[in-house]
Formats: sequence, C-alpha cells, structure tokens
Amino acid sequence: MRTLDGECPLANTVLWFNESQRFLAVPDGAVAEAVTALLLDPGRGPVLVLGTLWRDTFATLTAEKDGSVRSPTAALLNPATVIG
Repeated sequence: MRTLDGECPLANTVLWFNESQRFLAVPDGAVAEAVTALLLDPGRGPVLVLGTLWRDTFATLTAEKDGSVRSPTAALLNPATVIG
C-alpha cells in the first residue's frame, strides 16, 4: 500500500495486479480507493494499471447492489476496458 499512498513516485510506471481479486475483493475497498486516487492525481502519472480477473469475479465486483452505495471497487472497475 505504501506504493499507492503517495510515498513512492510512480510517474511512467505500469502497475500489474496478477489475480486482481486478491487485492480488490476486500470489504473495505482500500486498494480500489488508493488506485482510484492514484489515477485521478495528475501529479503522480502517467500510470498504467493492468490486472487479471476472472469474468465471474468481475461481474460480481461490478454488479449494482440494490439500494446501496456503489463500492470503491465497482467505481474503479466499471469504466475498465475488458480484453479477451
């Protein structure tokens, strides 16, 4: 997490999340919030974020929950480009 929270310079970096569910399928959404903050901060980029994620897990993490606030993970993943 130190890498994502601003302690390390990340300009011109590629972040690879292998088996992304290990980082993103957590109740508090801390990693998703940190990645979103990184991507939205023009002073820390450009940064490319890539990861692998099973389709069924992607669907679960991005599903709209009736009557609830959208999770940080869903907010991060919904605009993602799915390849393959």
